Amino acid sequence: MVSDIINLQNRTWSLDRVGSYLSWETQEQILAIPIGPSGQRDKLVWPWTSNGLYLVKSGYHCLQSAHRYLAPGSSHSSHFISNRIWKAVWSVRTLPKIRMFLWRCMSNAIPTRLNLFKRKITASPMCDLCDQYEESIEHTLFLCPWAQAVWFGSPMTLRIDTQSFSTLDVWLNNILDLRTESKMEKHDLLAMLSFFLWEIWKTRCKAIMEGRRIDPCKVVETAGKAKVEFQKVWQSNANSVTSRSPSIGEVCSWEPPPMGFVKVNIDGSWQSNGRKAGVGVVIRNSVGEFLGGLAASRVGHSALEVEAEAAVMGLKLAANLGYSDV
Repeated sequence: MVSDIINLQNRTWSLDRVGSYLSWETQEQILAIPIGPSGQRDKLVWPWTSNGLYLVKSGYHCLQSAHRYLAPGSSHSSHFISNRIWKAVWSVRTLPKIRMFLWRCMSNAIPTRLNLFKRKITASPMCDLCDQYEESIEHTLFLCPWAQAVWFGSPMTLRIDTQSFSTLDVWLNNILDLRTESKMEKHDLLAMLSFFLWEIWKTRCKAIMEGRRIDPCKVVETAGKAKVEFQKVWQSNANSVTSRSPSIGEVCSWEPPPMGFVKVNIDGSWQSNGRKAGVGVVIRNSVGEFLGGLAASRVGHSALEVEAEAAVMGLKLAANLGYSDV
């Protein structure tokens, strides 16, 4: 019985009786499980939903995620990409080298660990930065915890759903389906995305080759500045005398706070098949300027717990930076 390894007086785990039969990893997993108040009956819960109830949708996403990360023969080679996506890639207003990089990503032709492993160049397909999953293109650019922090900290404030994310072209197609008031907004959005994808890849390569520690906030700042500088040059060359196009945040429904206030955006990411979690915080003023942020790894027991911790960290960061009107 589980109750046999619980100290009922102080509501803690007592593994002395079974410790010799369990690995250290298993013991740590047991000790990380919070023990609820006494007098409550145990019940079965589905760990991949916030309320513990099984949903067909969550079961489907769970199986899809497991197949994506564990299937050794998964490949992009037979994956069909629509002409709409190729047209968007070649027409995006960005640097030529970034446009070529996007084409290589769509063609599954960048040297991720998984691609190198399939060609028998490396001994392992696992990601060098998180060592949790195979380093596919999607994992590198979106699903790795630090990449998720970058997207959340970007002007788009994107939250990457690791359970439903499939491929880069499907994600881009969803972006193209976003309703915008003008083609200029769509061009501006695609340009911003291209610079962030490029900066994420460059940062990944430097971190591996030079042993650098990745700062998601720095990546956000560098990518944003590069996009702004390119846009200035492009507008100058085109001799365009137009009013300012709406910002990416407006396209994605980011609403600025009232004048004199700051807005704290928070996000929490929790892996349902383990205890690892991550939190992200971004602080901006009423004109959308980046004032501060952080990204941190945590140990969590539920998505709700991690989101709550992210909210607390966001408020503490705002207070430490001297902002009281939040």
